[in-house]
Amino acid sequence: MASRSADGGTDTVELLQSLRRMATSVNSDLKLDSVLQTVVDAVCDLTLWQICWIDVVDLAANQAEVVARRDKLEYSAAGRQTRWTLDGIPALDAVTSGEPVVIADAQQQQRYPAYAVDARHRGYVCGVVLPLAAQDVDGRPMVLCVQSDHHLTGDPHQLPFLRTVAELASLAVRNARQAAAAQAAMNTMARGQAMQASVLEALIRGESSAAVYDLVQSMTNESMTILDGDARVVYSGTSPAPERYDAGTWAGVVGDVTRAALGAIALDEYEQAVPQSPVRIDALGERDVWLRVTQVVSGANVLGTAVFLRTSAATYEPTHPPLSQLRSAVTAVLMRDLVRHQTEQDLGIGIIDPLLSGEWTRREDLLVRASSLGLPLDRPMHLIAVRAQPVPTVSEWESLIRSLRPVTGQWRGSLTVRAGAGLAVLVPADSVPEGQRLTNGLHALRARAEQVLGKEVTVGRAGPCVELEQYPRAWRECELAVELAERLQQYGVVHLDDFGAYRFLLAASAAEDVNDFIDKIIGRLLAYDREHRTQLLDTAERFVGCGGKYQETSVRLHVHVSTLRYRLERITELIGRDLNDEEARFEIILATRLYRLRSAALRARATDRPTA
Repeated sequence: MASRSADGGTDTVELLQSLRRMATSVNSDLKLDSVLQTVVDAVCDLTLWQICWIDVVDLAANQAEVVARRDKLEYSAAGRQTRWTLDGIPALDAVTSGEPVVIADAQQQQRYPAYAVDARHRGYVCGVVLPLAAQDVDGRPMVLCVQSDHHLTGDPHQLPFLRTVAELASLAVRNARQAAAAQAAMNTMARGQAMQASVLEALIRGESSAAVYDLVQSMTNESMTILDGDARVVYSGTSPAPERYDAGTWAGVVGDVTRAALGAIALDEYEQAVPQSPVRIDALGERDVWLRVTQVVSGANVLGTAVFLRTSAATYEPTHPPLSQLRSAVTAVLMRDLVRHQTEQDLGIGIIDPLLSGEWTRREDLLVRASSLGLPLDRPMHLIAVRAQPVPTVSEWESLIRSLRPVTGQWRGSLTVRAGAGLAVLVPADSVPEGQRLTNGLHALRARAEQVLGKEVTVGRAGPCVELEQYPRAWRECELAVELAERLQQYGVVHLDDFGAYRFLLAASAAEDVNDFIDKIIGRLLAYDREHRTQLLDTAERFVGCGGKYQETSVRLHVHVSTLRYRLERITELIGRDLNDEEARFEIILATRLYRLRSAALRARATDRPTA
């Protein structure tokens, strides 16, 4: 218990003992909660101040929150109140002025009504509130509050003593923040190193680029987007604003958002940008975003760009890996992909050309060379041909191969190389994810190719091939399916069986020959149906299909025989052929079937094409 000096004031020895105790704690303890508690305990135990609080002043919430307390007057339910409205206490004035607020008549003063009510309730008569020179971890100001039932405000030793206490408390806050920052930096470094180790292990295991990027994305609370050297999105992470964009919607707009974000900032000499201030991205609905951007460069070539985006400054956590470590992880993936691409193209062509042509000599040599690329030719393999119109340049094909990796990466052990007039893609049959169909992936591949090339793309498929001897024939089927589809303007995913027996006729005819034949035989009939909204072609097709039998045809069409005869007379006038003639019937059914094939292709192209 503090004693009084001969003149009635507090003994200065007691004050010095209190300060010594606080200083020892400040210098030896970096745990902020325990240091602040030592401060308030020392004030109450060794001086005549019976209540000591340290408050955080939250200006935005208009309240003060007690973070450390000692109360020797009344530690009751009322004494345990932890939050006070700023309007009724002196904390706000202390913070605003930067000077102590001294209250000699705590029970009678009128400026702070809540303070006066509390003073009368617990019996203290004076108090002092001093601002601290440090802020809490969230940047909010802090104050030291003391109260006593002795009239201490007239003692000349008290205010200097309390100022020293406030300085010691401020020093404790700063020390704790520095220690916390150092610990956070160590945690950040450790987390980044763990991420890099995990990325390296995933690359060694041969994980797909998308899987490795997922790993990196999981270690940051920002939305990560990876662009290739042509500024196209090759990986889209989590949505930065799930309440506005779900995963599907974000995948559709991430390219535009990312390019707008890159256009709003400038990279420094290290090919990176860190958040200094938010930028406005219209594509995000007039929202400000914070960006961290790093670009991976090899010589004069940009291999890729990583963009880390968030829509709230408060979501940034310093424990997440710094940009330098994220850059290292992304660089490792991009360099792996570059080396793999160059290796696949150099070795792959040397393997694929003889495989598809059948001009290989030793089976063992071919299998060993394929195994060096991770291509399991000893397992069933789907064979895919990709072609485009107009024909792309060599550089366009190379760019496409790199851009297709997000799609082909889902098929472990697949290989994509230049072959023939386009690309050859080999897909292990057992690599197609369970529950999915290869056709779904091929539609996504075609959509991606059209997006990259800006051209009409056809994908032909064959297989699976089990023996090496099956590949030449399967490749011819792929190329023939693509060629027939192009003749019918069927730019999609096709198989040779899609054309049935007509593939033999189509294979022997040029595209213009097929169109001329259709127009010559049923062209006027098609024009009449379009102009008059009739169905004479259906009538002609049904009549020929029924072998020229009137009664059977009328039943199938649900019309009277006389109505059928009238229609057939009109059809004969339009096409200039006798429908009772066997050769004319053959030409009509052939032209109609070719027309149906072409129309089905055009409808599928218009309605079934998947989005990129």
